[in-house]
Amino acid sequence: MPKKSREALKQFFETGDTPTSSDFGDLIDSTIISEDDGIWASTGKLGIGVEDPKNALEVYGDTRIGKGLNQEDIVPVDGLLVQGDVRIGRQEAPSKLELSGELLFSGSTPVNKVSKNLDQTEVSDLSLPTEKAVKTYVDNVKDYVDELLIGAVMAFAMTGPPEGWLACNGQAVSRETHQRLYKKIGTQFGAGNGSTTFNVPDIRGEFVRGWDGGPGGSRGADPDRNGRRTRTGHTGNYLGSYQGHMFRHHGHNINTRQDDWNVSGGSGPSWGADNGPYRAYHGVAGNGGNETRPRNIALLYCIKT
Repeated sequence: MPKKSREALKQFFETGDTPTSSDFGDLIDSTIISEDDGIWASTGKLGIGVEDPKNALEVYGDTRIGKGLNQEDIVPVDGLLVQGDVRIGRQEAPSKLELSGELLFSGSTPVNKVSKNLDQTEVSDLSLPTEKAVKTYVDNVKDYVDELLIGAVMAFAMTGPPEGWLACNGQAVSRETHQRLYKKIGTQFGAGNGSTTFNVPDIRGEFVRGWDGGPGGSRGADPDRNGRRTRTGHTGNYLGSYQGHMFRHHGHNINTRQDDWNVSGGSGPSWGADNGPYRAYHGVAGNGGNETRPRNIALLYCIKT
């Protein structure tokens, strides 16, 4: 009973007065609408900390129901803490929490059921998925992504391949053990022993170049694409084919002067006839290292199995 109602009854008992019908009316009104205790009630609706409730029960602020083992109030977690089973919309004994009807979150659409749809194809704002449905959906997504990555090549900043990957070092591996990868790349990078193994790409020390072929055809960015070689000895513009070192065709011009040179009576070398033309030959000294390369960093290429 609200504070205002309790004080009114106490006054009648202390004075011994008999309440009139008007007094009872005031007492009832103070019970239904009692802002002093933060409780508002109307027909079929009760609000705690909420004026003019719109639902059967509306609570604003933290709520504690029940006591802890030491009979002291427990600080509510996330606004509401209930000790014991909870029954909402049902009279029979619940199993921890049973909800009959809609569950409304503030400012949201009411939730009226729990979905067991394991593939999560049901698109609805009115249901919540079960733990099994969520786990099954997440596992299915993981399997889909795992299948999608088979045959993908990635560079890793590690000295060895991670689990589920093989180093791209041209090694021959079992067709049975790595059947998922074998179905994707076959013997494109080598047939292994020809029956039970196959080779993975060998990218050690190589620069990877986008294949100027495949879907959409060639765009002409690789002018020597038809002369590429495969690890199996074929020539042509194949996926996984390689090219060796090469400079683009170019030349170096050296300007010299041709003139008459009179060496009669001289002591130096005689090039051509006296008072005749001469031709000078110039060489360009070699410079550089063991290969032609851009700046680079070494990482470990691996393929997903």
